[in-house]
Amino acid sequence: MKQKLIFIGNGFDLNLGLKTSYKDFLNSSFFEELLNTPNANPGPHLTKELKKNNEEKNWVDIEIELSKFSKNKANEHFLSEYRDLCRKLTEYIESIQKCTHTEPSPALEFITSQYNVNNKTTIINFNYTNTVQNIFQEMRKKSPTLNTQKIPMEHYHIHGSVKNNDIIFGVDDKHEIGERHIEIRKSTFNDKGGRIIKKSLRSADDIYFFGLSLGETDHMYFRDFFEGISKKESDKRIHFYHYGRSGRLDLHNQFEALTNRNVTALKSNNEFFFKDVSPKTEHPHSTHSN
Repeated sequence: MKQKLIFIGNGFDLNLGLKTSYKDFLNSSFFEELLNTPNANPGPHLTKELKKNNEEKNWVDIEIELSKFSKNKANEHFLSEYRDLCRKLTEYIESIQKCTHTEPSPALEFITSQYNVNNKTTIINFNYTNTVQNIFQEMRKKSPTLNTQKIPMEHYHIHGSVKNNDIIFGVDDKHEIGERHIEIRKSTFNDKGGRIIKKSLRSADDIYFFGLSLGETDHMYFRDFFEGISKKESDKRIHFYHYGRSGRLDLHNQFEALTNRNVTALKSNNEFFFKDVSPKTEHPHSTHSN
Protein backbone atom coordinates (compact mmCIF):
# COMPACT_ATOMS: atom_id res chain seq x y z
CA MET A 1 0.00 0.00 0.00
CA LYS A 2 1.35 3.40 -0.98
CA GLN A 3 2.01 5.80 1.86
CA LYS A 4 0.72 9.33 1.56
CA LEU A 5 1.71 12.25 3.78
CA ILE A 6 -0.28 15.47 3.90
CA PHE A 7 0.85 18.68 5.57
CA ILE A 8 -1.90 21.17 6.36
CA GLY A 9 -1.02 24.80 7.03
CA ASN A 10 -2.94 28.00 7.66
CA GLY A 11 -3.47 28.57 3.95
CA PHE A 12 -5.82 25.58 4.01
CA ASP A 13 -8.19 27.22 6.49
CA LEU A 14 -7.90 30.55 4.67
CA ASN A 15 -8.87 28.83 1.41
CA LEU A 16 -11.98 27.52 3.15
CA GLY A 17 -12.90 31.10 4.01
CA LEU A 18 -11.91 31.07 7.68
CA LYS A 19 -10.26 34.20 9.09
CA THR A 20 -7.38 32.39 10.77
CA SER A 21 -4.46 34.69 9.99
CA TYR A 22 -2.64 36.50 12.78
CA LYS A 23 -3.78 39.74 11.18
CA ASP A 24 -7.40 38.63 11.55
CA PHE A 25 -6.80 37.88 15.22
CA LEU A 26 -5.11 41.23 15.84
CA ASN A 27 -8.10 42.98 14.26
CA SER A 28 -10.64 40.98 16.27
CA SER A 29 -12.71 41.89 19.32
CA PHE A 30 -10.83 39.20 21.26
CA PHE A 31 -7.51 41.01 20.85
CA GLU A 32 -9.25 44.32 21.50
CA GLU A 33 -10.35 42.95 24.88
CA LEU A 34 -6.72 42.39 25.79
CA LEU A 35 -5.86 45.93 24.80
CA ASN A 36 -8.71 47.35 26.86
CA THR A 37 -7.99 45.30 29.97
CA PRO A 38 -6.78 47.62 32.74
CA ASN A 39 -3.07 47.06 33.20
CA ALA A 40 -1.21 48.59 36.11
CA ASN A 41 2.07 47.00 35.07
CA PRO A 42 4.71 49.40 33.75
CA GLY A 43 5.34 49.23 30.01
CA PRO A 44 6.32 48.28 27.45
CA HIS A 45 3.35 45.99 26.84
CA LEU A 46 3.35 43.06 24.42
CA THR A 47 -0.20 43.63 23.15
CA LYS A 48 0.38 47.33 22.47
CA GLU A 49 3.60 46.50 20.63
CA LEU A 50 1.77 43.97 18.44
CA LYS A 51 -0.99 46.48 17.69
CA LYS A 52 1.53 49.17 16.74
CA ASN A 53 3.49 46.87 14.42
CA ASN A 54 0.30 45.60 12.81
CA GLU A 55 -0.88 49.14 12.09
CA GLU A 56 2.50 50.27 10.76
CA LYS A 57 3.14 47.26 8.49
CA ASN A 58 -0.45 46.15 7.84
CA TRP A 59 0.90 42.65 8.51
CA VAL A 60 2.66 40.98 11.40
CA ASP A 61 4.07 37.57 12.23
CA ILE A 62 3.29 37.29 15.92
CA GLU A 63 5.84 34.51 16.41
CA ILE A 64 8.71 36.63 15.13
CA GLU A 65 7.50 39.66 17.09
CA LEU A 66 7.40 37.51 20.23
CA SER A 67 11.07 36.73 19.79
CA LYS A 68 12.02 40.38 19.27
CA PHE A 69 9.97 41.57 22.22
CA SER A 70 11.29 38.84 24.51
CA LYS A 71 14.89 39.64 23.64
CA ASN A 72 14.76 43.43 23.57
CA LYS A 73 11.78 44.90 25.42
CA ALA A 74 10.27 42.39 27.85
CA ASN A 75 9.97 43.05 31.56
CA GLU A 76 8.96 40.81 34.46
CA HIS A 77 5.30 40.87 33.33
CA PHE A 78 6.00 39.50 29.85
CA LEU A 79 5.07 35.86 30.53
CA SER A 80 1.78 36.86 32.08
CA GLU A 81 0.92 38.88 28.96
CA TYR A 82 2.05 36.00 26.77
CA ARG A 83 -0.30 33.57 28.57
CA ASP A 84 -3.20 36.01 28.22
CA LEU A 85 -2.41 36.24 24.50
CA CYS A 86 -2.50 32.44 24.17
CA ARG A 87 -5.84 32.30 25.97
CA LYS A 88 -7.43 34.94 23.74
CA LEU A 89 -6.02 33.32 20.60
CA THR A 90 -7.64 30.04 21.67
CA GLU A 91 -10.97 31.77 22.25
CA TYR A 92 -10.77 33.48 18.88
CA ILE A 93 -10.03 30.26 16.97
CA GLU A 94 -12.86 28.48 18.78
CA SER A 95 -15.27 31.21 17.69
CA ILE A 96 -14.44 31.02 13.96
CA GLN A 97 -14.05 27.29 13.38
CA LYS A 98 -17.67 26.41 14.09
CA CYS A 99 -18.92 27.10 10.57
CA THR A 100 -19.55 24.26 8.12
CA HIS A 101 -17.49 23.93 4.97
CA THR A 102 -19.92 23.41 2.12
CA GLU A 103 -18.84 26.15 -0.29
CA PRO A 104 -16.71 24.81 -3.18
CA SER A 105 -13.02 25.56 -2.76
CA PRO A 106 -9.69 23.98 -3.77
CA ALA A 107 -9.07 23.11 -0.10
CA LEU A 108 -12.38 21.28 0.25
CA GLU A 109 -11.89 19.50 -3.08
CA PHE A 110 -8.37 18.46 -2.10
CA ILE A 111 -9.08 17.07 1.35
CA THR A 112 -12.24 15.19 0.36
CA SER A 113 -10.34 13.50 -2.47
CA GLN A 114 -7.77 12.15 0.02
CA TYR A 115 -10.32 10.19 2.02
CA ASN A 116 -10.06 6.64 0.68
CA VAL A 117 -9.08 3.11 1.67
CA ASN A 118 -6.44 2.58 -1.01
CA ASN A 119 -3.64 4.52 0.63
CA LYS A 120 -2.22 4.71 4.11
CA THR A 121 -2.50 8.41 4.83
CA THR A 122 -0.88 10.51 7.53
CA ILE A 123 -2.08 14.07 8.05
CA ILE A 124 0.21 16.42 9.90
CA ASN A 125 -1.74 19.52 10.78
CA PHE A 126 0.00 22.75 11.76
CA ASN A 127 -3.33 24.47 12.47
CA TYR A 128 -5.11 24.82 15.78
CA THR A 129 -8.51 24.22 14.17
CA ASN A 130 -10.41 20.97 13.67
CA THR A 131 -11.60 21.81 10.16
CA VAL A 132 -10.22 18.61 8.60
CA GLN A 133 -11.98 16.40 11.14
CA ASN A 134 -15.18 18.42 10.71
CA ILE A 135 -15.10 17.93 6.94
CA PHE A 136 -14.59 14.17 7.28
CA GLN A 137 -17.39 14.00 9.83
CA GLU A 138 -19.74 15.79 7.42
CA MET A 139 -18.71 13.37 4.67
CA ARG A 140 -19.51 10.35 6.82
CA LYS A 141 -22.93 11.74 7.70
CA LYS A 142 -23.77 12.11 4.01
CA SER A 143 -22.42 8.70 2.96
CA PRO A 144 -23.41 5.53 4.89
CA THR A 145 -20.73 3.64 2.97
CA LEU A 146 -17.95 5.72 4.53
CA ASN A 147 -19.26 4.92 8.00
CA THR A 148 -18.65 1.22 7.41
CA GLN A 149 -15.17 1.57 5.91
CA LYS A 150 -12.01 1.61 7.96
CA ILE A 151 -9.88 4.39 6.51
CA PRO A 152 -6.11 3.84 7.09
CA MET A 153 -5.47 7.36 8.33
CA GLU A 154 -3.54 9.01 11.15
CA HIS A 155 -3.97 12.66 12.06
CA TYR A 156 -1.58 14.70 14.23
CA HIS A 157 -1.93 18.28 15.43
CA ILE A 158 1.74 19.17 15.71
CA HIS A 159 1.05 22.41 17.59
CA GLY A 160 -1.97 21.20 19.53
CA SER A 161 -5.59 22.20 18.95
CA VAL A 162 -8.22 24.41 20.52
CA LYS A 163 -10.43 21.35 20.94
CA ASN A 164 -7.93 19.86 23.37
CA ASN A 165 -7.01 23.26 24.81
CA ASP A 166 -3.32 22.53 24.28
CA ILE A 167 -2.16 24.93 21.58
CA ILE A 168 1.61 25.34 21.29
CA PHE A 169 2.20 28.97 20.43
CA GLY A 170 5.61 30.57 20.38
CA VAL A 171 8.97 30.67 18.61
CA ASP A 172 11.29 28.09 17.13
CA ASP A 173 14.73 27.09 18.34
CA LYS A 174 16.62 29.48 16.07
CA HIS A 175 15.16 32.67 17.51
CA GLU A 176 16.88 34.41 20.37
CA ILE A 177 14.77 35.04 23.46
CA GLY A 178 15.27 36.66 26.82
CA GLU A 179 16.41 34.90 29.94
CA ARG A 180 13.79 32.80 31.73
CA HIS A 181 11.47 32.87 28.70
CA ILE A 182 11.93 29.21 27.72
CA GLU A 183 8.14 28.87 28.03
CA ILE A 184 7.64 30.62 24.68
CA ARG A 185 9.72 28.08 22.75
CA LYS A 186 7.54 25.59 20.85
CA SER A 187 10.02 22.81 21.55
CA THR A 188 9.50 23.16 25.31
CA PHE A 189 6.05 21.54 25.13
CA ASN A 190 6.26 19.85 21.72
CA ASP A 191 7.63 16.46 22.79
CA LYS A 192 6.78 14.32 19.73
CA GLY A 193 6.15 16.65 16.79
CA GLY A 194 9.64 16.67 15.34
CA ARG A 195 10.00 12.90 15.51
CA ILE A 196 6.58 12.30 13.92
CA ILE A 197 7.42 14.61 11.02
CA LYS A 198 10.87 13.09 10.49
CA LYS A 199 9.58 9.52 10.54
CA SER A 200 6.63 10.33 8.26
CA LEU A 201 8.78 12.12 5.69
CA ARG A 202 11.14 9.17 5.53
CA SER A 203 8.44 6.57 4.82
CA ALA A 204 6.07 8.51 2.54
CA ASP A 205 5.91 8.01 -1.22
CA ASP A 206 3.70 11.00 -2.00
CA ILE A 207 3.99 14.17 0.06
CA TYR A 208 1.44 16.99 -0.15
CA PHE A 209 1.72 20.52 1.20
CA PHE A 210 -1.47 22.59 1.27
CA GLY A 211 -1.30 26.04 2.78
CA LEU A 212 2.12 25.60 4.38
CA SER A 213 4.66 28.16 3.19
CA LEU A 214 7.75 26.46 4.68
CA GLY A 215 8.61 29.80 6.24
CA GLU A 216 11.41 30.49 8.66
CA THR A 217 9.41 29.23 11.65
CA ASP A 218 8.99 25.84 9.90
CA HIS A 219 12.63 25.32 8.94
CA MET A 220 13.42 23.36 12.08
CA TYR A 221 11.07 20.61 10.88
CA PHE A 222 12.09 20.45 7.22
CA ARG A 223 15.72 21.53 6.81
CA ASP A 224 17.24 18.05 7.21
CA PHE A 225 14.68 16.49 4.86
CA PHE A 226 15.05 18.93 1.95
CA GLU A 227 18.80 19.14 2.33
CA GLY A 228 19.00 15.33 2.35
CA ILE A 229 16.86 14.72 -0.75
CA SER A 230 18.75 17.41 -2.64
CA LYS A 231 21.96 15.37 -2.27
CA LYS A 232 20.75 11.96 -3.40
CA GLU A 233 18.00 10.49 -5.52
CA SER A 234 14.96 9.61 -3.42
CA ASP A 235 12.13 9.44 -5.99
CA LYS A 236 9.74 11.25 -3.70
CA ARG A 237 6.67 12.77 -5.34
CA ILE A 238 6.16 16.16 -3.72
CA HIS A 239 3.03 18.21 -4.35
CA PHE A 240 2.62 21.88 -3.44
CA TYR A 241 -0.69 23.73 -3.46
CA HIS A 242 0.17 27.42 -3.52
CA TYR A 243 -1.64 30.73 -3.92
CA GLY A 244 -0.71 32.53 -7.11
CA ARG A 245 2.63 33.18 -8.76
CA SER A 246 3.92 34.95 -5.67
CA GLY A 247 3.14 31.86 -3.58
CA ARG A 248 5.24 29.68 -5.86
CA LEU A 249 8.12 32.18 -5.82
CA ASP A 250 7.96 32.32 -2.02
CA LEU A 251 8.25 28.52 -1.90
CA HIS A 252 11.34 28.61 -4.09
CA ASN A 253 12.91 31.19 -1.80
CA GLN A 254 12.43 28.67 1.01
CA PHE A 255 13.85 25.82 -1.12
CA GLU A 256 17.01 27.89 -1.56
CA ALA A 257 17.32 28.44 2.18
CA LEU A 258 16.54 24.80 3.03
CA THR A 259 19.03 23.32 0.53
CA ASN A 260 21.79 25.93 0.67
CA ARG A 261 20.84 27.08 -2.88
CA ASN A 262 20.83 23.56 -4.30
CA VAL A 263 17.34 23.68 -5.85
CA THR A 264 18.33 22.21 -9.23
CA ALA A 265 19.65 19.07 -7.53
CA LEU A 266 16.54 18.96 -5.33
CA LYS A 267 14.29 18.85 -8.39
CA SER A 268 16.57 16.46 -10.26
CA ASN A 269 16.37 13.87 -7.50
CA ASN A 270 12.59 14.07 -6.93
CA GLU A 271 9.35 14.75 -8.75
CA PHE A 272 7.75 18.09 -7.96
CA PHE A 273 4.18 19.15 -8.75
CA PHE A 274 2.75 22.64 -8.26
CA LYS A 275 -0.90 23.64 -8.33
CA ASP A 276 -2.13 27.22 -8.12
CA VAL A 277 -5.27 27.45 -5.97
CA SER A 278 -5.84 31.17 -6.45
CA PRO A 279 -8.94 32.32 -8.40
CA LYS A 280 -8.60 31.67 -12.11
CA THR A 281 -6.47 34.27 -13.82
CA GLU A 282 -5.37 34.83 -17.38
CA HIS A 283 -2.79 32.06 -17.09
CA PRO A 284 -4.03 29.41 -14.63
CA HIS A 285 -1.50 26.66 -14.21
CA SER A 286 -0.89 23.31 -12.68
CA THR A 287 2.66 22.30 -13.45
CA HIS A 288 4.99 19.36 -13.09
CA SER A 289 8.64 20.07 -12.46
CA ASN A 290 11.58 17.75 -12.15
